[in-house]
Amino acid sequence: MRKIIILLLALIIFGCISEKDASALKNEEIAIPEEMDINEDGQIDFASYKFFTVEKEGIKTTRVVNVYVENDAIIEDFNEFTDVDLINMHDSLSEFTKNYESTDDECSTNLGLLAVSCPDQKTCANICSSNSAKCKKLVEGSPEAIGHSVFLYARDNNEIRSALRDLNKELPTINDATQNQKIDFLKNGEKIVTKLASVGANPIYKQFELCEYGDYQAAKLISVTKKLATYSVQPKKFNYRITIGVELPAKKTGEKLSFNDLIAKDGLPTSLGVTENSISSPQEITLSAVASKIQVQWPAFRSSNERFVLLYEFATTAPPNQVLTQLISPTITLKVLNIEFLQLTLSLYGMLYSATKNFYISFASAFAITVIVILLLFNIIVILYKIIRAKMAKETASQGIFMALRKTRIKWKSDIVASVVSFIVGFAAMSMFAKDVKTQLNLTETIDFMISEPAGFLAVAGIFFGIVFLYSTIENRIKIYALEQRYGRKFKDEKALFIASGNELKTKIDELKKLVATLSSENFEVGAEHDFASSISSQRIDEIMKKTDPQHKREVEDYLTKVDEALSRLHELKKLSEQNWTVWNDYIAKLLGETDEVYLSGLVTIPASLRSWALNKFVKEHPDYGLTFEGELIRRREVSPDKIARAMIERKLLHGVVIVKDGKVSFSKCEGAGATIVGALTAKMLSYLSSAVKNVGQHDYNSVATIGDKLLLVLLKHHTMEALLIMEKEKFKEAIEEWKNKLKNV
Repeated sequence: MRKIIILLLALIIFGCISEKDASALKNEEIAIPEEMDINEDGQIDFASYKFFTVEKEGIKTTRVVNVYVENDAIIEDFNEFTDVDLINMHDSLSEFTKNYESTDDECSTNLGLLAVSCPDQKTCANICSSNSAKCKKLVEGSPEAIGHSVFLYARDNNEIRSALRDLNKELPTINDATQNQKIDFLKNGEKIVTKLASVGANPIYKQFELCEYGDYQAAKLISVTKKLATYSVQPKKFNYRITIGVELPAKKTGEKLSFNDLIAKDGLPTSLGVTENSISSPQEITLSAVASKIQVQWPAFRSSNERFVLLYEFATTAPPNQVLTQLISPTITLKVLNIEFLQLTLSLYGMLYSATKNFYISFASAFAITVIVILLLFNIIVILYKIIRAKMAKETASQGIFMALRKTRIKWKSDIVASVVSFIVGFAAMSMFAKDVKTQLNLTETIDFMISEPAGFLAVAGIFFGIVFLYSTIENRIKIYALEQRYGRKFKDEKALFIASGNELKTKIDELKKLVATLSSENFEVGAEHDFASSISSQRIDEIMKKTDPQHKREVEDYLTKVDEALSRLHELKKLSEQNWTVWNDYIAKLLGETDEVYLSGLVTIPASLRSWALNKFVKEHPDYGLTFEGELIRRREVSPDKIARAMIERKLLHGVVIVKDGKVSFSKCEGAGATIVGALTAKMLSYLSSAVKNVGQHDYNSVATIGDKLLLVLLKHHTMEALLIMEKEKFKEAIEEWKNKLKNV
């Protein structure tokens, strides 16, 4: 019972998980490309490419590729400028600074970052989540992705503000600065442009839509640096931020979707210059080289939301036009918690909760009743199966029920103790330690609650096992009552019951050995059953029965089961052979009509375990075929008419035989008369008979019979051989049939 309960719990827990594969495995197409030249120098500083949504198995994936460029500034010469130029430069820088701070403050307000420190990803996610309902929902689905994106935004803008402070501080004296100071000033300006591009490539805009990218008027900043020096920029590397939005099938009203594992994979061709060291993610990922790609995998990613985002980053010298054309839709494998199997259980849970308003009692009772119903069905199926087996073995249904209940042991006493202890533990945990649950929790909420609340889990488990063990007690008592009242089996104590089982095993082993011996003599293949029966001696059983511990009890029960199975198998084998022998007999005869030998392997319509038996039986029942066994085949023996004649005379089936071939006597033997004289007379008689037939114009004869007072003379012709058979009248039919049948094998 305990093993069955554990198995049922495992089936309920793990059998409710189904798997969906949402891997389209095709090249993705760009739906919305957005490329930005923020400093109006004719080169793209950052871009966002949103791809068409891919849907399979109701699971949607949408990729967004954000990329920004890091440039190297190549200085050709430093320019001379006047005080008026310096005033214009100051005005442009001030205007850019004012415009930047205004735009940044607006987005920072949306993210909750205004006047707030954001030192790490987790803190950033919490700040954003507490600032708006939209961000809170996003954080619930993708905490790492949101936290990382907000952290990047805060970091980039802190660096921009720091660089701007330096520029505003250094600009008034830039005309008197050294060349290195001017180079640092110019690099700070380009750094701001790069960081603005990084901000523009942040997922908070196109993926999460938490902010709108503003017009920073970076051209005003560049006008300052261009006034300072003549220089050009060249792309140094491209920084990519890949986001994959995943949308699961819509949940039903009132349900909360939950799944066990989401395994996602994406790939980047190594031809793009991507290495494992250049790829990173705020989420847990593993990287591996697969064929010509670097595979990015999110193992066992978990969420309870319908929508969430996967994020990873990499840097390469390959521009977007090379990267975007080689992206293939990600591989998504989703293991969904499927509660359809538990719908009846959950409905029962709802009814019990409505009646009791107690979460612990109603939830534990609903699942305990489910297990009890399954156990009842299991017992019914076992009984029906044993009844059918009994009927097939020509036994009564009552005997089948007995076989189903035969292994019942007295365990209701231990079960009732286990039930009481479980109830005490469960109700004590519920009353004194577990939190009071005011509402009816759904399945997902219940699982989360019991994981986080050990006392709550203990309360549910205690009540559950208390009910199940109570059922086990009642079931055991009913089985014992049935065995005692209907079958007269006495359950005095465990030791007496154990001894009875041992004696039953001895009896059945003897029965098996006798059946094996009988079938073996009939050439049935019973090697496995013979070995099994021989391995269990009476001495071995006596040795086992010296100790009544659980291990020896299980050993006796296992032996009884195996003996029953062996007996059933042999009875089925015997029954099968009897039912099909007529068909198999004709089949073998047909094969021998086509060839002089038949192999065991050639009897394809006969089960392999019965082929040897079938050939042996055929040989015994058909001695007239003159068959012999030669290893794995039967073959016709070479039979001569002389041997047939001698054998039939020895068996008193014939009184005498004369065989004439081509006009010459080849064999002559007759009881009570000289063989030579009888042979000569027969040859002379056959000569006269042949002449007489020709004279009257008749065809040659086939047979001629002459009847005397006691004996009967029969002349038979077979091809070029003629035979005179002398026999007693009452043996005529038997002798003639055997003679003709045996001549077929000559």
